[in-house]
Amino acid sequence: MNVSKSFWLWTRSFLEGRSQQVKLRGALLSIRPCLTGVPQGSVISPTLFNVHVDDLEDCIPNHLDINTHKYAYDCTQDEVIPYRSPSNMQEVLDTMNDWALRNKTKLYAKKTKDMWICFKAAIPEPPSLKIGNDTIERVNSFKLLGLWINNTLKWNTHIEEITKKANKRLFYLRECRRSNLPT
Repeated sequence: MNVSKSFWLWTRSFLEGRSQQVKLRGALLSIRPCLTGVPQGSVISPTLFNVHVDDLEDCIPNHLDINTHKYAYDCTQDEVIPYRSPSNMQEVLDTMNDWALRNKTKLYAKKTKDMWICFKAAIPEPPSLKIGNDTIERVNSFKLLGLWINNTLKWNTHIEEITKKANKRLFYLRECRRSNLPT
């Protein structure tokens, strides 16, 4: 990467010597050093994350034919599986987990979701995916970049979710108006 020495030094000073404090059930825990990661909410943090994971898909063999999409603090993979062919996703996850360990980061099974989209009723779902010993939850829908996607690729879930959110906002505005509170 071709960056100036002053930018490199600034970035290093931004990341070194940070600490954090957690508030849990109203009690403040002691301040501890934060040895890894980037501060969320900072303008440059998504860029630094993407620089860190830039070579992630290089660890995935080309013959596995997996698509990788990286953005902000996240990454998704998708795979089109030909009829009667096995999925390569578990091999991809194992390879990515090895990459993560080598690069001092971690894949979190609890934050990872698996969605199976298939329009043929007779095809059995593939086995559950795992990161290490942790099973990844298979879901029927999930939110990706503000868009709710479901396993039928219809808009129902997205419309239901944005309608719920709009109704909550409308209720809040009515309550504020009734109580003469600023909105």
